[in-house]
Amino acid sequence: MGGELRARPDTLKDRLDIETFEAGLPEPFQPKWSKGASRLLDRAIVSTEAHDGSWILEKLKLKLQAQRVDLELIEAGLFSLSGCTMNDERRQEWLRSRGQDPWLTRGTIHISLDLLRSVSTEAWLTAFNEIHSLK
Repeated sequence: MGGELRARPDTLKDRLDIETFEAGLPEPFQPKWSKGASRLLDRAIVSTEAHDGSWILEKLKLKLQAQRVDLELIEAGLFSLSGCTMNDERRQEWLRSRGQDPWLTRGTIHISLDLLRSVSTEAWLTAFNEIHSLK
């Protein structure tokens, strides 16, 4: 379940799907990479200082399950750098030692391209708006 790495060619469609999603993110969520940046295109990386990543994942999982997204796809497709999720202070220290802002690291989540494509961009953006309003 999500343990294997798969190479995916960086296609124009992959970039378009990810950048369209990231461009629509509501405040206070922001993409990790700027549009057109050289990056892996197998996931969207979203950060916020307003919420803990593990809390965001918990809320996203509920929203995705309500839309009948496969639980295995959800589990394999969501990841957080939150200390609550990682439960490993050494990793958090390692990230901080490389200049990562602790608040952004805490609120950073990864969404796989496969999971991102499982629901509409509009549904994702609605979910992020609703999650932020729960604070």
